[in-house]
Amino acid sequence: MRTLSLLACAGWLGLGAAASAQVTSIGVSAFSGNEEVLDFEAGADDAPVMGQFSGLGVVFDSSTGGWLFEDHSDYSDPFATAAANAGAGVRGLVHLNQEEEILFPEPVIRVGFQFGANVGVRVPVTLFRGATQIGSLDLIVGSDQMPFFGFESLDGIDKVAFADELLGPPFYSQLDNLRFETEATARGKGAKAGKALVTPPVAKPGAGSFECRVTNAGTGDVTVRLSILDANGVPLAVEDRTVPPDAFGSVGTGASNATGASCKASLVGKGNTKTLRSSLTVSDGGGVPLSTIDGR
Repeated sequence: MRTLSLLACAGWLGLGAAASAQVTSIGVSAFSGNEEVLDFEAGADDAPVMGQFSGLGVVFDSSTGGWLFEDHSDYSDPFATAAANAGAGVRGLVHLNQEEEILFPEPVIRVGFQFGANVGVRVPVTLFRGATQIGSLDLIVGSDQMPFFGFESLDGIDKVAFADELLGPPFYSQLDNLRFETEATARGKGAKAGKALVTPPVAKPGAGSFECRVTNAGTGDVTVRLSILDANGVPLAVEDRTVPPDAFGSVGTGASNATGASCKASLVGKGNTKTLRSSLTVSDGGGVPLSTIDGR
């Protein structure tokens, strides 16, 4: 657990400087309702974050040493209370006042998050599409607050870059409840993790492997992203599969030391999850199936 110092600082209020003409500042209500939402509650306190969520369409670049799972209570009890009251739960991601980035391999049209600290902060953020800067603004937040900041660009956003805090000596701030959606997701034709097919977790005693499978009972091809997730939601294996009617697609871990996992099947393109059935099979070290559980 990290002890974060309380710094005396005037509280800043507001929603930050206006975004550029290519990027619009938005609220939560501007999202379609199909967006992906990451609350980071399952991460271990102080554990680093990088590619654990790549199967969900986002990568946290921690090459500078930033982006760690962090309990809100590591800041102060007032901040933990404020974060909980803002719907941010008990844990988020710490921004270590360095050059840190959030990357979207498939560009998103909307992205947003809650952001704050136990002191007033002013953190510059720049948004990109490829090598082109399409918008920038400062995240301005008062002490013990965690407001929402959202951005929209119909041309797509594939990188959100966070710079050093501007108000004073280096200290930490925190991000939580990241939400994002592609154009396809917003139209209900892409994947939303909350509406994907997910099996309950299955335990695996000793050595062995996991296989995630989806069966298509519909009348047309369906492309799905199959993910095998460990107990912390970290992908053990992720593959996209195009599954014809009356056929199945699968992904496996091979030999794995994980003691438990679940299977998640998310639509990548057009399709209907009502025609899909998912399952997770656990096998022993010799490849003999031990159990299979169906998803929902």
